[in-house]
Amino acid sequence: MNQETNNILNRHEEDLNRINDQRRLWLYASSVVFVSTIFLIFGWNWLSGLESSELWWFIVSCMLITSINWWYWTMKVIRIILKYQAIEYELLKDILNDVAELKASITTLKHRELDKLK
Repeated sequence: MNQETNNILNRHEEDLNRINDQRRLWLYASSVVFVSTIFLIFGWNWLSGLESSELWWFIVSCMLITSINWWYWTMKVIRIILKYQAIEYELLKDILNDVAELKASITTLKHRELDKLK
């Protein structure tokens, strides 16, 4: 395997590990969102009785910030996955070309050896 292919595969593995770590963090964050949603559902009467506009701004702001961050992270991950999918196709094409060249070389050598035996 040449150095460029090896570098591509190493970067690919590092990016996948980084995405997996981020996925774990989002899993923890989603548990906080889940608990918050349950609290909003069951504590709605208590929350609606509060006259604190700061609390409502805080709740809405946290929900918006979380949603926006999640959306951009998801789009970034999809972009990275698509980029690496294209790279994988290029690597597969290179491998198939190398196999075809190797097959042609073996066939040529085989014919030469058969010609020598005649």
